[in-house]
Amino acid sequence: MTAQSSAWSQCMRRLAITNPCEQCGESYHPWSHGQQYCGFRCRSIALYPQKKLGKKGAPFWSRVAKREPDECWEWTGARMEVGYGAYRLPKERGGKLETAHREAWRLTHPDQPIGDLLVLHSCDNRPCVNPAHLWLGTHKDNTRDMFAKGRNGGRLIPGGKPGRRCSRKSKEEIVS
Repeated sequence: MTAQSSAWSQCMRRLAITNPCEQCGESYHPWSHGQQYCGFRCRSIALYPQKKLGKKGAPFWSRVAKREPDECWEWTGARMEVGYGAYRLPKERGGKLETAHREAWRLTHPDQPIGDLLVLHSCDNRPCVNPAHLWLGTHKDNTRDMFAKGRNGGRLIPGGKPGRRCSRKSKEEIVS
């Protein structure tokens, strides 16, 4: 940074001058003379417009390895520690972190509000976002599904006494 640009940025900060970003319209304090964007993201979007994807949901689906309709579609983006895909919602939708399979459900079933329901996997593959493998359910549905598929790892029987483990007989009774 030259002495002249450093003096310019100090002057701008002292005067509390703000400019609107040419990309998003947010106000920002310019750090150098001629700065047009509030940050690196807006500058990149403005300078490289081919990265913008106009189709709704396109950035999401670009991170999915699609296969045959009956096979799992693996999420290729970031993952949470427990294995579920992690997707950052756009700013206009709050910008919060969401599980990828939940967002896949929203994009493919926009007329069905999720609310407090869970988006469950019929394939039990956590990074899978194939809409054909997803269904809505409650915590109770998820627990029943877990026990029916034997994924409880010897944990308590639903409604059982604390400290009680599942036996072969009780597992068979739960499934039937």
